[in-house]
Amino acid sequence: MQRMVEEGKARFLGITAWDGHREVVEALLSSGVFQTAQILYNMLNQTAAFAPPGKFDGVDQGEAIPIARRNDIGIIGIRAHAAGALVDQLDRNVAPGSEVARDFARSRKLGFLRKGPYGTLSQVALRFCLDNPHIATVVPGIKSVAEVEEIAACFELPPLDRQDMAKLQQMYQRDFKEA
Repeated sequence: MQRMVEEGKARFLGITAWDGHREVVEALLSSGVFQTAQILYNMLNQTAAFAPPGKFDGVDQGEAIPIARRNDIGIIGIRAHAAGALVDQLDRNVAPGSEVARDFARSRKLGFLRKGPYGTLSQVALRFCLDNPHIATVVPGIKSVAEVEEIAACFELPPLDRQDMAKLQQMYQRDFKEA
């Protein structure tokens, strides 16, 4: 791969740093080989940015964002929509008890974020990632022209409200359970 960069066939080498094993991700991101990393980060799983809350039941991303930053690696956000759970309505059947079903149930508590210019939870989810100053760009999953248009509109939207983000952080720390 390094030879491809040296020959001008590629500009950068990247890795998807989504493993759930912090020591593996840290070793790869500290290797000096990669210039970019795709890192899972969304409203329901923020473990790429900081330690998980007490009873976190998702895949711990091992604080990959600070590790990437320490190693001067460009960060590409992935799974901003939590595999399609951070939307107003699921576009497919999901198995009860699955990760998507669990995350979709949690997302039902985030309706307070849909206000002002934010017409959909999908827009909120993408903007949440774009608002992280350490994430250079986000690769959203799309299945239609309408989704492309909705996502493109997010780049024109203002940052999310700070008070709303503080409330989201409190909910995240409580695993989206009532106080």
